[in-house]
Amino acid sequence: AKTERLLLTWICEEPKVYSKIEDIIEPSDFSSELYQKVAERIFEQAKEGSVSPGQIISSFINDEEDYKKASALFQMERPKEMNNLDKSKAFTEAVKRIKKSSLEKKGASADPNELMNIIIAKRKLETLWITLE
Repeated sequence: AKTERLLLTWICEEPKVYSKIEDIIEPSDFSSELYQKVAERIFEQAKEGSVSPGQIISSFINDEEDYKKASALFQMERPKEMNNLDKSKAFTEAVKRIKKSSLEKKGASADPNELMNIIIAKRKLETLWITLE
């Protein structure tokens, strides 16, 4: 969950990075239903160019527990003092970790055809590199 929080925080702070992963990561790749809902809202807003954590958190106002968890999600800070190479490496690793975990979960209940697609997707992940400026 820490890696998921890091990626979501990153997209909130720098919405333009979402365009680099929109074909790789989708809300269903996140481990919990809450994170999936938050990711969906963040991704929608990032496509528009800016993310409003307050607006996203307030959408959970009717469920106190989800509201607290969503609020906590936005409390995470990502490392600030990083050069572009380190940023790219950290971002790429977060994306890889989340997607790999999602693929492994899907693979546990996949039929043979789906399993082949999952294996191919995992191989693509091995060579994934996302450059950030």
